[in-house]
Amino acid sequence: MLLAGRVRKQEEVAVIQEVLEKHFKKKLCPQSLFSKENVLKLLSKLSTQISTLESKFSHIVWTESMRRLAMLVGRALEFCEPVLLIGDTGCGKTTICQVFAALANQKLYSVNCHLHMETSDFLGGLRPVRQKPKDKEETDTARLFEWHDGPLVLAIKEDGFFLLDEISLADDSVLERLNSVLEVEKSLVLAEKGSLEDKDSEVELLTAGQKFRILATMNPGGDFGKKEVKPCS
Repeated sequence: MLLAGRVRKQEEVAVIQEVLEKHFKKKLCPQSLFSKENVLKLLSKLSTQISTLESKFSHIVWTESMRRLAMLVGRALEFCEPVLLIGDTGCGKTTICQVFAALANQKLYSVNCHLHMETSDFLGGLRPVRQKPKDKEETDTARLFEWHDGPLVLAIKEDGFFLLDEISLADDSVLERLNSVLEVEKSLVLAEKGSLEDKDSEVELLTAGQKFRILATMNPGGDFGKKEVKPCS
């Protein structure tokens, strides 16, 4: 599944299957591997709330491509791997992310990427102080701006799912800010926030929990107006 899931042409999938069958002396059956029974078995393994799938996502038609997508994403999430889904518009990329977030009973934070996207769109930023509680009016009278967490920071703090939709539209310099989150440590230094209130010389360091997951979707680079994500990103 891993090798064939990284290629986009059916001819390349056939070559991989042929090589595996030749060297492992065993016949592979993709139809059986991605059957509805195996998909439901995987979903039941990842979550005890399988009834949520029938109630909230009854509109999903489990075609062969949808079952394959669910199986690949499910196995990646099972091993805490970041997920990049590449496919045409309407093939179910975003829907399958919503399905797994609902099954895990975790909140899904989503950001729609665009050409003029900045790191503050998912990290957060400083905003003017508007309505302050009465108990803080005396202590924070000189404060004009305060930090507001972005979707990525909230997802890390709450052990949620973070989805970057159409990730290929964002600039590479923006995506490089996510590199530390994609590492094994899953850490994020909020240098943009500045030093902590009680420690003037230190900045906040966030470390994601075991349940945090990061996913991304994009259309193939051949689509009009689309581009590929650079390997370094």
